[in-house]
Amino acid sequence: MLAEDSAQLPPSRAEAIAAELRQDILGGRFRPGERLPSERDLVASTGGSRSSVREALKSLEALGLVEIKPGGGARVMPLEHASLDVLTHLAFRDGRPDPTLIGQWLDVQEILVVGGIRLAVERATDAEIDEARALLREIGSGALDEGSLDATLRTLFERIGAASQNLILRMVRYRLLDIFNRSFPGRPRRVTLPQGADRVLQRVDAALAARDVQTLEDAARAIVRLRREHVLSRLK
Repeated sequence: MLAEDSAQLPPSRAEAIAAELRQDILGGRFRPGERLPSERDLVASTGGSRSSVREALKSLEALGLVEIKPGGGARVMPLEHASLDVLTHLAFRDGRPDPTLIGQWLDVQEILVVGGIRLAVERATDAEIDEARALLREIGSGALDEGSLDATLRTLFERIGAASQNLILRMVRYRLLDIFNRSFPGRPRRVTLPQGADRVLQRVDAALAARDVQTLEDAARAIVRLRREHVLSRLK
């Protein structure tokens, strides 16, 4: 109950100032390399206290949006230096999802999925391969409802991630998924297979059995791109 109550509290003055400055930076009012107004000017323009302005600037520095140097003020950093958490503020522009940003997110998902599959096939045990094939057959059976399909797909990707034996790849993937889910809280969590996915799943199953990395990469890329078309079509 306490967590729900705290989530509904209005933002503090420092949070409100940080949000306004963040929007100005992401909207292009302040460009990379430019200095933000001085603390004194920000106090005057925002009506906040010196301490709330300093707290706001520190939160922007934690996001990687500005660099603060003693005596030099706060200077805007190139966006590519920012924390991935900034994506939650970029996801919606003018109250609507940004298709370009979602497309870029899906580009990265493709790279992570395809790369993870290569590592997984090269490093997986026979038992892990058999488990992945069983999950694929379950997914392609057509017997799962949307909720079960979603859960089974997540299990499959978790098993692939574990078989890749690459902790950093798994951390990045989960972080991006978390950001995406928080950026689009109202999106449907249940999924359906895009048209044509059943044929691709059959190719994946056969390639898994043969540990055919190239075919698996091509098939995984095809699945991700089918999903990409489905997601982007819903944003139009």
